[in-house]
Amino acid sequence: MKAARIVYTGIGILIFLPWLSYLLKSFFRIGKSRKRPAVCRILSTVVITVLLFGAVYGHYRFTVGYQAPLVAEQAGQLWNRCLKGDLDLYAYPKKMRKEGLGTSSLKVLSEDDLKSAYFPGKHCDLSLSEKTFPTEDGGLFVYLMHTDGSKTLYTRMKLKKSGYRWQVTEQKVLLQKEFDPLNEKTKIRFYAVSS
Repeated sequence: MKAARIVYTGIGILIFLPWLSYLLKSFFRIGKSRKRPAVCRILSTVVITVLLFGAVYGHYRFTVGYQAPLVAEQAGQLWNRCLKGDLDLYAYPKKMRKEGLGTSSLKVLSEDDLKSAYFPGKHCDLSLSEKTFPTEDGGLFVYLMHTDGSKTLYTRMKLKKSGYRWQVTEQKVLLQKEFDPLNEKTKIRFYAVSS
């Protein structure tokens, strides 16, 4: 997410710099001639500026929803808020649906799942699997690793495409005894996305 924001901020700057230089040249040209700009010119300037901003922001929102790892990262950050205690476990699926990250039939973790993993609720770092793993029904699995310095919690998110967006349909805690054989077979490598 951080990289996507940086990229789209750069794109926005590259798009708005020529437009801003054109507006400044026009303003100084009008200032020298002491004419008042026409209302149509002011309105068209405002409309074009809003359209440019809307195009950059709309493309950013499309990209963030279209890329499965970015959707999993957003959902993982929400889950980290649950682990810290900032977000109630029962409010988590509602928040996922509200932000468009989860489907209406989202199956999430229960408090029992979390207790069975013996993971203390406090600040933790989030890492995502480098690869996505296809499922038989056309979805994807993304593995998340939450570490608090001493303990590690693994979760698996199942994502399914809905329109042009990926959405989480299921989230499951993987105990160490479940994750180890899976890791031996698939060699899951993680990269840190937030701390």
